[in-house]
Amino acid sequence: LFNDADIVLGAHGAGLSNLIYCEDATVIELFGKKVKPNYATLADTVGLAYHSMNCTPSGVDLIVNTDHLGKMVEAIE
Repeated sequence: LFNDADIVLGAHGAGLSNLIYCEDATVIELFGKKVKPNYATLADTVGLAYHSMNCTPSGVDLIVNTDHLGKMVEAIE
């Protein structure tokens, strides 16, 4: 799935380590309280465009501003 993706959107976490399988994708990483550069560095290493978005944490979940996210995706396409 990652190999064929045009856009990979996901919350910061171990699942984004699969970015190593992307060939030509744009990454949008969602953050809560803690912002870490791990996957920005990985994206840069494998030559992927990278964007991040800060979200409002709610327990273990994130509240995503879908209007802002939609504008990010439209700008990529």
